[in-house]
Amino acid sequence: MPVITLSTDIGLNDYLVGAIKGQLISAMPDCSIADISHQLSPFDYQQAAYVCGNAFKYFPANTFHIIIVNFFLSPESEKLFLLK
Repeated sequence: MPVITLSTDIGLNDYLVGAIKGQLISAMPDCSIADISHQLSPFDYQQAAYVCGNAFKYFPANTFHIIIVNFFLSPESEKLFLLK
């Protein structure tokens, strides 16, 4: 079973984290999704690296790590969507 981690600065106040997880599960129904944090500070890449880097070492090899920081900063046309 593939493992995917998700780390964002989106927070948990709306549907966005659930929508991302739904897209991942739709694309890979047998995957396991683990949340690291959804409270990363926007623009603080050092904090994101510290939080994620310290968590990553506890996951199995070949885990796919998704980090989304400053998602709302760029215009829609510049965003990379992993799944559609």
